[in-house]
Amino acid sequence: MDTTGIIIAIVALIIGLAIGFLIAKSIIEKGKASKIIADAKKEADSLLKDAEIKGEKLYNDKTYKAKEKFIELKSKHEKEIMQREKKMNDAEKRTRDKESKGFK
Repeated sequence: MDTTGIIIAIVALIIGLAIGFLIAKSIIEKGKASKIIADAKKEADSLLKDAEIKGEKLYNDKTYKAKEKFIELKSKHEKEIMQREKKMNDAEKRTRDKESKGFK
């Protein structure tokens, strides 16, 4: 083999090593990218789960408060009805008393 063949072989070896290094680096970077994507998906899932838990807690809290308010308003309404009925009964009693006094 002459020197030109040796030089070509060395250059080919260097080019082959460079291409191999670039391919290996690309594979490693793809692995890193895959890990980054997987980590991002895990983080997104975790955030979504936390949001669902917080949303459910907020929903339950608001529902509980709404029920309390409903019970409060219902109680107030029932008291008002009872007061009106009492006034009507008192008025009816007064009317009956007046009528019974008038006939005696």
